This record gives sequence, structure tokens and C-alpha cells, in this order.
Amino acid sequence: IRDRKWGSSDFTILFWMKTGEEDSGCIIVGRYGDTAGTEGVWYFESRGEGEDHAYMFHVGDTDGNFLQVRTSAHMNDLEWHHIGIVREGTTISLYVNGIKTESVDNPLLGAITFNNEPIMIGALYYQGGIQSFWEGLIDDFRIYKYAYTQEEIEDEYSTDTDGDGMPNVWEVNNFGDQSHDGTADGDADGLSDLEEYQNNTDPMDSDTDNDGMPDGWEVQYGLNPLLYDAGGDGDTDGLSNVLEYQNSTDPTNSDTDSDGLTDGDEVNIHSTSPTNSDTDNDGMPDGWEVQYGLDPLANDAGGDPDNDGYTNLEEYHRGTNPLNK
Repeated sequence: IRDRKWGSSDFTILFWMKTGEEDSGCIIVGRYGDTAGTEGVWYFESRGEGEDHAYMFHVGDTDGNFLQVRTSAHMNDLEWHHIGIVREGTTISLYVNGIKTESVDNPLLGAITFNNEPIMIGALYYQGGIQSFWEGLIDDFRIYKYAYTQEEIEDEYSTDTDGDGMPNVWEVNNFGDQSHDGTADGDADGLSDLEEYQNNTDPMDSDTDNDGMPDGWEVQYGLNPLLYDAGGDGDTDGLSNVLEYQNSTDPTNSDTDSDGLTDGDEVNIHSTSPTNSDTDNDGMPDGWEVQYGLDPLANDAGGDPDNDGYTNLEEYHRGTNPLNK
């Protein structure tokens, strides 16, 4: 690619890249030429393990003034990322996946004027030779002689060609293609693919945060599917979140079956069902039986412990005390 003389005008560089296992100093795209120093130079490079696999854009003008902007996130993950590099005035901004990672201003930054040396993709042309090879993939490389706005950069990243609500890059990174329409639930966690995208969860892992609770169940009850919160007890009923899931109870309701006993007491003390208000199916709620010293695990509907002529079940329906005539 032969580039033009940019001068002092604004510019935007856009491309998609899929990172490889590269070492420090590999060039993804740029132009250096045959002269050492910073004049007429720009390139985007990997900084390697020593800098947490960050990436840096370096640019220098014809007077030797230069500046550098870096990514803040670890990118050596073998996934596709969208890169946007924007010059506006004397400021250079770097965007990764639609998010600005850094902006640096150098009031001295002037014209960027080159000779006829080529722009290289995946390597660097320097002093007559090609070096600094990069092991990765690059796609849709574009240069514009004006500055993109942040909104335009975000739109480039979030492109959704098939209109299914999931950006192209998210589909490709997670499924390898764009054949999914958002309705499937490949990991059977209760969230559709579209809902996985909306909740930033992994559509190929039913329990993204590995806390023992499926992503869909956590979302249903307002928990965080990206945070290990198995030990939480938001409804203070004595059951942790993961035990609520295991017992099919509601982590936001201390008495899921509304029988007068907390879920924790049912599981930990009385061995009754926290999802069935009448565990022994004798017509009397568990909480009522516990309140009056009856057995919530045995059918004692016909008993009459106070010998008043009314059975326990009749006492319950009458609203009377089965232990007091």
C-alpha cells in the first residue's frame, strides 16, 4: 500500500485484528522507511508479555516531534478486536472495540509527510528490508483523511450485518461465524444467545463465573452472572444463593412457599420442603404445624391432641388452637 502525504490534516485508521502469539516489537501495520528516527513514521505494534501484551501506536512528524498512545487492556486472547486510531488537531486517540483507551496531545505535532515508502501490514519495511513480522490476522483496513467521532467509532465496532441484535465480532468470536440468530441456547443455561450478549456472559458456558449457579438463573433473580456470589444471602433466610439454587427456592424471598417458615429453617431445621407449603400433604401448612408442635412430616390431620372433638385439620380451618380446648 502506498500512502499519501497527510500533512497536518486529521486522519482516521480503522481495522480489525485477531491477535496471535506474538512477541514484543511485532508490527501489525505501519510505515517506517529507510531513515532512522521519528520523522515521517507511524506504526501500530505489539509490546509483548513485559507490558501485558498491550499495543502501541507511534507517530512522528517531519520535524522529529512524536507521541505514543497505548491500549490499556490485555489483547493477546486470540480473538478479533476493532482498532480505531484518530488524529484530531495535535491529539491522537486510540480505540479498542469502540472504547477509547487513551488520548495523548502533543502541541508540537505537525505535518506527517513521507516519501514513497510503502505502508506494510503484518511487518515493517526498514532500510531496504522487511522485518518485525506479526503472527495474526487483519481485516477491513481503511485510512480516512478526517477524524472519526467517538460515536462513529462505536458504530464501526457494533456493526450487526444480519440484524439479530448481536454484533458481528461477538458472533464470530463466540461461534466462529454469523449463522446464529439469537434465539438458541447452546449452553442450556436459560439465556438465549441474544440474552447472553446483552448480559456479557459466555454463550458457550452455562456458568460464566463458575459459582455453581447457571447464568440464566442468576439473571432471573437479579444476581450477577459475572461475579462469584455463591455465598451471598440477599433475603437473609439462612440459605446461601447456591443453596437456594440447589433447593429450587427464590433467593429474593425468604419464604418461597409462603408457609410461615423461612427457606433456611425448612432446609436446616425441620427438613420440610421449602417449595411445598404442606410437605406431608395433610391439608395443614408446615408453618402452622410447627407453630403448634405438630409433625409437618407426618399426616396427623385426624389427630385431636386437646380432645375437644375437633381434628387438627378442623382446628386449622376454624382458626383455633389445636392444643387448647
